[in-house]
Amino acid sequence: MTADPEHEALLTWDYTSEVWSWSPADGPWSPAHGRPKTSGARLSASTGSLGPDDAYEFWREVVIYDFAAGRMDAEAKREFRGAGEVLAAPRGSIFTCRLGPLSGERTRAQSRADGCDEVSFGLVRKGRRRTVGPDGTVSSSEAGDFYVYDAAMPCRLEWTAHESIYLAVPRDLLRSTFGGDPPPAEQLRTALQASGLAPFLKGQLDLMARRWRRTPERDQMVVFDAALDLLLAALAGVLGSASAEGSEAVGAGQFAAACRFIEANLADPDLDPVRIARSAGCSRATLYRLFARRELTVAGYVRDRRLQRFMRLLRVAGPDATIAALAARCGFFDPPTFNQTFRRRFGVSPGELRREAMKIALVRR
Repeated sequence: MTADPEHEALLTWDYTSEVWSWSPADGPWSPAHGRPKTSGARLSASTGSLGPDDAYEFWREVVIYDFAAGRMDAEAKREFRGAGEVLAAPRGSIFTCRLGPLSGERTRAQSRADGCDEVSFGLVRKGRRRTVGPDGTVSSSEAGDFYVYDAAMPCRLEWTAHESIYLAVPRDLLRSTFGGDPPPAEQLRTALQASGLAPFLKGQLDLMARRWRRTPERDQMVVFDAALDLLLAALAGVLGSASAEGSEAVGAGQFAAACRFIEANLADPDLDPVRIARSAGCSRATLYRLFARRELTVAGYVRDRRLQRFMRLLRVAGPDATIAALAARCGFFDPPTFNQTFRRRFGVSPGELRREAMKIALVRR
C-alpha cells in the first residue's frame, strides 16, 4: 500500500515504528522494507465516499502492490467499490478483501522491478477468479475454491465482484518447508484441493473472514499462525516434503487440525486416536508425539475438552435438563463413570455444583 495526504483518511494503520519501520506514508511497500519484527501490524483500506471516477483509481494506484491492475472505462468504474484488511506478521500476511470487478497482469519485468517474492494461497468466498498463465493455461476458482498466485510468475488475472481471504507466504518459508523451491502455482492449488486437511483450512479461513474485523489483534495473531501452520501441513502432506513430520510448522498445523477435529466431535462416542490422527494427516504415533511435546495426552485432552463443554452447558441449561442428558452431549454416556471423572477433576459432583450454582442465582435475585 502507498499513501499521500489526500488518501490518508482511506488508509488506516495502528502500529508504531517499533513494530514495523515501514508505513503506507513511506510509499509503496517492497521486500527491502522487511516485515514486522516481533508482532503483527494491522492496516485497512476502503474506497469510502470516493466518487465513481476516483474509487477504482485509488485502489489501482494506492492499494494494489503485487500486480498491475488494468484501466477501466467510465461505466465499469461506476460498479467498483473496495474494502480490505491486512495483518502483516513476521512469517507472512493475511488479507481479507471485498472488491468490485477488476483485472490486470503480472509480468517478469514487474517482478524483477519490485522484488515481490511471495506466494499467495487464497479462498474465494464470493465471485469468480480466472488466471491465464504464460503458456495460455486457464485456471478458474469459484466460491469455495482455493487459488494460488505466485508473484514471481507472469500471468493475467480476472476477478468478478468478489470476496476473498488469502495468506501471502514468503518464498523462503516455503523453501524451508519443502527443502527447495515450491512447485508451480497450479500444482500447489491441486495439492491443496487434494489434501485431507483442505476442509479444515477452508473452514478456518472462512471463519476468519467472517469474524476478522471483530477479532482483537492478539487473537488475530494466534489464528493467523494456526492457519499458516495448517496450510504448510496440508501442502507438505500431499507433496511429500522429506521433513514433513519433523518440521515444527507442519507439526503445529497437524496439532491444530487434530484439536479442531476433537472440538467438532466431542459428542461422538467413537472419537478415538485413530480417527483423530487420520483427520490431521499423520500416523497415530505422530499424533501421540505432537501432544506429548505440549505435555498433553490425547485421551486427557479429549476428556478435559468434554468436561469444559459440560461446564458451559451446565451454566446455561434450564432446570429441566438432566445431568445425564448434558453429559451425553459432551460424549459421556455412562453416568457413574462421568460422576467419578468430574469429581476427580473439580472436587465436587456435577449435582453438587449445580445445586450450589442455583443457590447463588437465587441470592443474586
